[in-house]
Amino acid sequence: MHCKMLDVVLMAHNFLQEMISNDDINMVASNGFKNLQFLDLSECQLTGEFPEELCALPALVSEQDLADNSSFLLPIFNINMNIWFHQYNSIHNWKPNIVLRNNSLSGHIPVEIARLKQLHTLDLSHNNFSGNIPSQISELTNLEDLDLSANQLSGKIPASLISLSFLHTLNVSDNKLYGEILSGTQLQSFDASAYKGNLGLCGDPLPKCGHLTRDSRDMDIHDEEDGDSIPWFHIFVVLGFITGFWGVCGPLLLYHNWRVAYFSFLDKLIDKLDEAIAVSVSG
Repeated sequence: MHCKMLDVVLMAHNFLQEMISNDDINMVASNGFKNLQFLDLSECQLTGEFPEELCALPALVSEQDLADNSSFLLPIFNINMNIWFHQYNSIHNWKPNIVLRNNSLSGHIPVEIARLKQLHTLDLSHNNFSGNIPSQISELTNLEDLDLSANQLSGKIPASLISLSFLHTLNVSDNKLYGEILSGTQLQSFDASAYKGNLGLCGDPLPKCGHLTRDSRDMDIHDEEDGDSIPWFHIFVVLGFITGFWGVCGPLLLYHNWRVAYFSFLDKLIDKLDEAIAVSVSG
């Protein structure tokens, strides 16, 4: 398929009874879509990982003149009647977007996404993406809207995001992020709702970090790599065993009188138990 003049693909809420294959995504990102700058595949039941082929869309990678993108006419197609209407919807002041929200995409967000220098909106919300937020997103210097909410993203919010000077909408709510929101940056200018649902996050506009719950502190500890932490639990177990052993057995080994008294006590205890058993049996 060759659609060299195609600027916009709006296919939201389609493919409800079928899955889009990687070949279909490759077709979108191929040289046939050299001008594609606006892609909306939200609510299309997409599965698998983020299609890295989208990171190579020529019009979003190269620095070209986007001044003529102020408006375009969108023809209306009635599926039920299977005819084209003789009317159009006009979309004004549109900007380069990739919208993949409300799908079932998983895996990591690829670092190659930083190639899309012309991107203004990136919406990957309501998927199953995991891992850290790539710090390379800060290279999207034209980015104005970033929505990564309702995924399984973990780790800290990259400090590099403070360099996104045009960013006016941010939503990372309902993930597994933790750590302090960098103070003195525009990250604190967003509403608390942009960060809600992350038990480990703290700092303005959320509660101060001193008010972290036990669960959120444990989350921070458990996210550390095993090789970087000291096995204190095992150390204390060994020390406890050594202390208990020598506290009881040490005197018996070192002092003869203690051994005699201890074993004499055991003999008397055994005799009393034998007598009690004999009485209960005879009765």
